[in-house]
Amino acid sequence: MFKKTIYKNRILLFLTSYIPLYLIIIVQNSSSLWNRVTEILVDKSLSIEEILSSKSSVILSVKGLAYFVETYIIVFFICLSIVILIIMKKMIDGLEEYKEDYFTVTVVDIKNKSHEYIISYFSVYIFPFITINLSTVSGVIQFAIMWGIIGYVYVKNNLIYINPTLNILYKYNIYEAKMEYIDEESNVIFHANILSKKDESMFTSNKEVYVIKESDNLYIEGGGNDN
Repeated sequence: MFKKTIYKNRILLFLTSYIPLYLIIIVQNSSSLWNRVTEILVDKSLSIEEILSSKSSVILSVKGLAYFVETYIIVFFICLSIVILIIMKKMIDGLEEYKEDYFTVTVVDIKNKSHEYIISYFSVYIFPFITINLSTVSGVIQFAIMWGIIGYVYVKNNLIYINPTLNILYKYNIYEAKMEYIDEESNVIFHANILSKKDESMFTSNKEVYVIKESDNLYIEGGGNDN
């Protein structure tokens, strides 16, 4: 899946794993920006209707938003989310380029771990960031330090399956599985995680799946049978 640019793609998947946090930050700062704008309107005895009454006042109001740090935070995380989602889609679609690397394994035992990883994801990846105020220098530094440390661990240990975006947008589930395959007439049995769009029940009816090895502990189930 990610052979040619392994670390670049792991970093990308780390960034996409934080899409829920970006949305929270956007909402938080949008609320803060709205409150600050409302206070100014009250002080100046202006109403939204008066501002929208003419094109010039609308333009001045939009320019005025540039004086608030929340505006830059909102724009940054919206742009970041859009860019990484576009790149991620291209990367997922690029799985087809590796059809020749897929091979058949037989699933001996499998367990869906998606719900466990999602719960741990929010407790470890999201909640520590919610109270950080990005409109202050100290808040930005705290955010950068925590984000950097978690990102380093995520990429180094190849934790790309801890990613709700893969589950929500691309329907990938994460399974812990015991698998086996024939290698030069010997039977190889191993344990690893599988990223798959299949439901757990589908592995019961069809235990043979086509996978590609992303790392020693992670395989991605795909369409290698189309060769």
